Amino acid sequence: SRERMLSRIFLLLASFVALSRSQSTMENFRLPPHDGKKRCLSLNDETFEAAVNRHPLIIVLFYVPSGHPFHPVKDTESAHRQQEQQEMLLEMTVQILEREGIRAATINMIESFALTKRLGVPAPGNIVVFGKDRIAPHVYYGQRAADVLIPYVLKMLSFPVIEILGKTQKRNYDDVDQAKVIGYFEKDSRAWKDYVKAAQVFQPITPFYVVYDKKLAKS
Repeated sequence: SRERMLSRIFLLLASFVALSRSQSTMENFRLPPHDGKKRCLSLNDETFEAAVNRHPLIIVLFYVPSGHPFHPVKDTESAHRQQEQQEMLLEMTVQILEREGIRAATINMIESFALTKRLGVPAPGNIVVFGKDRIAPHVYYGQRAADVLIPYVLKMLSFPVIEILGKTQKRNYDDVDQAKVIGYFEKDSRAWKDYVKAAQVFQPITPFYVVYDKKLAKS
């Protein structure tokens, strides 16, 4: 059944997710210097939903103001410097990604407590990627560097399932040495659509593959 299929997928991924994170690598590239233009939005309870629905993806940094009793860094100067570094990460990232319609924003967790609680954000400093067509937000656990975050987010724009249509693609699948999921479905079937939704939750950490040809699936 659909429920059993999704349960198997999530159980498999739960056992491999730590391995996937450690093995997942992104292409590094040379970044231009920041041009000085401020692009990062400041969102709150009233503006969040509209911003998410307006852009294919939006990268959000959740923070507690420096000097606040709930800030994990008690030294105000250090906390302020950390906040500036994280905001510059978003500015550098969105300077490159804005051509794809991707935006970045910050949310004050104290002022927008109800929103933060509703979204289930666990701690200040979390970077979460939201999208109007995504079924769940995606918490970014990777290195806090723009040349890592940029290709990571770009991969989230691609279709979440890789189709294996021939022997060459099958060999490429066999060469992938990390946690991966593969399924055999009839394209556009209800089970296939559920599989695509499941793949989107774990994109781009864990690659999902699909085969439509029965002979190829048995090879």
